[in-house]
Amino acid sequence: MYPHEYRERKTCVWEIRVPQARRAALRFSTFDINGASLQVITYNKDGSESTVFNYADKDEPAVIVSENNRLAVKYTTTVNSGGAGFIALFRAVTTDGVVNWLY
Repeated sequence: MYPHEYRERKTCVWEIRVPQARRAALRFSTFDINGASLQVITYNKDGSESTVFNYADKDEPAVIVSENNRLAVKYTTTVNSGGAGFIALFRAVTTDGVVNWLY
């Protein structure tokens, strides 16, 4: 795990759930996924998945706010993957989507 290189040909999924009346906000404070791929998946109100962000090596991840109380991060490495990985931070936010990262 971070900050060490990940094994090749691996897929890891982290599902994030916050209280029902909130939305999930996600940001990356460190991002080094050389050769790997990272997807952020949100869930629609009917429970179906939507891949909203696909990140490659040089992309600068934005703050993501889900439509409901769930989202997931899927990280897949290849034989050519390197880099230290990433650090992701999440918060439960009100339904207006305003995020305060200071606390």
